[in-house]
Amino acid sequence: MAQSRTIVMDKPMQQADIGIPKNSLSTRILWLDFAKSYGMILVFLGHILESLSQHDFTSAFLTYKAIYSFHIPLFFLLSGYISKPPKGSFAKYISIRISSRIVPFVFFNILGLMGRILLDLASKNLNFTAYLSDSLSLLRGVPAFNITTWFLACLFAVEVVHFVVCRILKSERSRLLAAALLFGLGWFVTLENRELAMNLWFFPEAMVAYIFYISGSVLRHSNYFNDGDAKPESSISKDAIGFWVSFIIMLLTFNLNESLFYHELPKVVFMGLSSHGQPLLFLITGLAGSLATIYLARWSASSQSLSSLQNRLGIKFIGLNTLVLLGLNGLLMPFNYKLAGKLASVLPDQPFIVLPLSLGLAAISLAICVPLVLGLKRFLPQFVGLYRPSAKLTQ
Repeated sequence: MAQSRTIVMDKPMQQADIGIPKNSLSTRILWLDFAKSYGMILVFLGHILESLSQHDFTSAFLTYKAIYSFHIPLFFLLSGYISKPPKGSFAKYISIRISSRIVPFVFFNILGLMGRILLDLASKNLNFTAYLSDSLSLLRGVPAFNITTWFLACLFAVEVVHFVVCRILKSERSRLLAAALLFGLGWFVTLENRELAMNLWFFPEAMVAYIFYISGSVLRHSNYFNDGDAKPESSISKDAIGFWVSFIIMLLTFNLNESLFYHELPKVVFMGLSSHGQPLLFLITGLAGSLATIYLARWSASSQSLSSLQNRLGIKFIGLNTLVLLGLNGLLMPFNYKLAGKLASVLPDQPFIVLPLSLGLAAISLAICVPLVLGLKRFLPQFVGLYRPSAKLTQ
């Protein structure tokens, strides 16, 4: 098998990446871009499968539940992986997070509001009182017009938690223990208080999510993956074994999580709605699925031929633009639901039809987003998490 180094040089922060603050990495890690790409593909695919499941496509449900069991924990873990212990003042730390998290959160919700007005105008169902009420809810961190942006609000809260924890506790072991305690507390608080979690910038949910974030940080600072070293055959074998072990654990556990979900929701993990199910199974499956994705990304990044193929297919492009794609996916969700309703009336509920169709629709959705991503980065970079746009985009 042909080999290549897994780190490639790139100018930092020329892409809108979920979880990457300015100057957090001096080099780009190729497998990290691939892992974020796989995660974002799962976001697009998962939302299509969710829409089909809501229209009683039972063949879509298990895949949908499997994806939702780990794809959001994956992004929290990757965000923690590239994080550094916070330095400087709290004000400076927060100002950076506001520009990279809260500004895109507000921006994509404004786009969602504009889309809702256009749809309501077409159906002659304008409701300006509702628009005003939902707009004010943005002040509480409620993603009223773009549901996927809940992640940005929650990631902001997670990073605030990380700042406080790092200032109080100096060792990774003590921070991991604190994260475990916060996980239990957050799960208990959100068990029957979903509205509370969503009205406080997702800080209660951030206590749950922090265990994945700090797990990524521990992996990075323990140098578990030996980033920066050329990959020998033994490391390739390690990645292959790691993928299969993690993937099998995820497959064996995700559907065991059958109780303690929020009573109004299906038995599927919805971190954005603070519905986790059984905490231990949620944690095991979330970590196993995340590690399986990372190992697969490292495995594929170790091959020159596979890396080149993924670059040609636009896989790396997805990983370099996860934040923008996340916001755009939220804008597509109402259309996904309407399309699923039309498909439900004409297609048989068979997995060999539903799953390939869902993959095709996810690919089409991503392709539609490409010119939008390029346009937003070119003309409105300051609204999609980019730093010093005028300087960076001219280099």
